Amino acid sequence: MKTLSDVIEAYILDIIKGSENGSVHLKRMDLSFKFSCVPSQINYVLNTRFTIERGYLVESKRGGGGYVQIEKISASDIPSFLKKIECVSGEMTSMMGKKILERLGEEKIITDRGLAIIWQLIKDESLPIDDKKGKK
Repeated sequence: MKTLSDVIEAYILDIIKGSENGSVHLKRMDLSFKFSCVPSQINYVLNTRFTIERGYLVESKRGGGGYVQIEKISASDIPSFLKKIECVSGEMTSMMGKKILERLGEEKIITDRGLAIIWQLIKDESLPIDDKKGKK
C-alpha cells in the first residue's frame, strides 16, 4: 500500500518528467491543499526523496507566495555532477556515496558489476581507516 509520501513523490516526478527542461516551480501550499496535508509533509517528501544524491537540486523560498523549485540534474557529466554535490552537501558520507553510485547505475553510466566492485572498495568495512590519532 502506498503512503502519502509515495503518492506526493510520484505526483512531483510526473510533473518533472512532463517539463521540457527537468525543472519545475511548485507552491508548497498548493501541494498541501491537493493532498490534504500539512506543508511539513511536503517538506518531508522534498527532504527525503528529492536529494542531491538522487539527482535533484531543490531551492525553496518560504513565506507568503513561497515556492519550491526542483531541478533534475544529469549524472552523465560526472565532474559537474560531483561538483554540484560538493557545493550543496559539503562532506560526503558513505550513505551519500552509495546513493550516488545507485544513481550512476540507474542511468547506465556504470554497469551493475562495476557498481558492486566500487561499493565493495569504498564501504566502511572494506578498508582500515586511520583514526585521528594515526592508529589503524
